[in-house]
Amino acid sequence: MSFQSYPTQKRVIEFLQTAIRQDRVAHGYLFYGPKGTYKREMALEFAKAINCEQSQLDPCDECLTCKQIQSGNHPDVLVIEPDGNVIKMEQIKQLQHRFRYQSAEGMTRVVILDSADQMRMETANTLLKFLEEPISPMLAILITEQEKSIVQTVRSRCQMVRFVEPSWLEQAKMWQAHGIDPPMNYVLAQCSQEFEQFEMDSEELERIFRHVIDWSQLLVSKQSIAIIAIQEPWFQELIQKKQVTLILDFLMIWLRYVSRLAIGMADENMADFIQQGSTQAKRTTQSVCAKMMEQVMITRKLVARPELSNQSLIEQFVIRLQKDAPSDWTKLGYN
Repeated sequence: MSFQSYPTQKRVIEFLQTAIRQDRVAHGYLFYGPKGTYKREMALEFAKAINCEQSQLDPCDECLTCKQIQSGNHPDVLVIEPDGNVIKMEQIKQLQHRFRYQSAEGMTRVVILDSADQMRMETANTLLKFLEEPISPMLAILITEQEKSIVQTVRSRCQMVRFVEPSWLEQAKMWQAHGIDPPMNYVLAQCSQEFEQFEMDSEELERIFRHVIDWSQLLVSKQSIAIIAIQEPWFQELIQKKQVTLILDFLMIWLRYVSRLAIGMADENMADFIQQGSTQAKRTTQSVCAKMMEQVMITRKLVARPELSNQSLIEQFVIRLQKDAPSDWTKLGYN
């Protein structure tokens, strides 16, 4: 990989490369923006670029340093993410212990804090003090989707770098570059899935998507066997792998597609599914699709809570649809 592997973030790339070219790399950066905008990937590319043995604006990916950073094995580049729900003080102490000696000559140490908003005030202040008194040249990259949740004392010492959400077509090209062929690259572009967490190929993805299409037809028609479908092997396999979010993402995409077809708005990128979509569009309305999508959104958020059973949440989701129950956002703690 290299900066050029992320063409949807051209402005970010230009900004970071200008800092390298002018030898004006700051001590701290705050990468912020929506989920799925490659903030973590770009942080690693930046770490490679400033330490690449070829001294290029774009990492070479061939030298030992680039390879070690990419594989997560470089001793002077550390990624910290929440342990449970927060970044703990102990993790910062481990960082201090790991970086207590001088780094190799010419090496800029990099610490990447993913989900940096999940850091309490005391932990943030300890991190700040450590970063302001480095033994060797050091760079901190904080990553967040909620930049205003970062402690002000930390935020004020970072250069803000905003990541914009790319279009579906731009994301589809990225997925294709990662080995996912049409039309599933376009479907995935509309999902919340990320490259580093994904191991399925195009054929497997399309198989699952078509299963979801069949399930959707049962849900729309409120057939009682819709809840039995949850016990099918493909569904149970994804539940066991904790990939229920993929099912819900696929269902949301499909319902949105059907809703648009119902008013005569086709999508050429989904042409492989036009027959099933048109059939379902004739049997439903935009209003019905909208209500179902709202239930999907609520369930999608509930599934993210580790204390809740995915199996039970999906069963409750089907029951609510069959009973035409109103959407209950209070389940998420909203008023």
